[in-house]
Amino acid sequence: MIEPLLPEELPVLDRRPRTVFTHGGGEGRGHESATHRAVAERVAALLGLPFGGACEPGQDGTASYLVPRSPLSGPFDACRYGIRGEDDLFGSWVPEAWMATKAIVHPLISPHASAPPDWPRLLAEEACR
Repeated sequence: MIEPLLPEELPVLDRRPRTVFTHGGGEGRGHESATHRAVAERVAALLGLPFGGACEPGQDGTASYLVPRSPLSGPFDACRYGIRGEDDLFGSWVPEAWMATKAIVHPLISPHASAPPDWPRLLAEEACR
């Protein structure tokens, strides 16, 4: 186990008793899985929290701090894992899955083109000016 490096008198972000879990990728044996696990173990040590391994499907994640392998999306994930803000995960959460694939928003090909729900039409137009 990796020992915390921070002094104990530093403020804790959230005093709920929690456990750090990895999310996505399971307990694979490849390099990416090993790296993901090592990052999560280090985050747990820095936060002074226990490391619980992989968050299994169906597991109650409301008392957890997640280190997801890829962005979580939608209100279901937020509720399922107790994500209320940036203090609940080392990674990202987006309201809609398509948002995780966009670093840059672009305008649609025409005003009548179909778009994903919540597509920021005005932002996309302004970004291209």
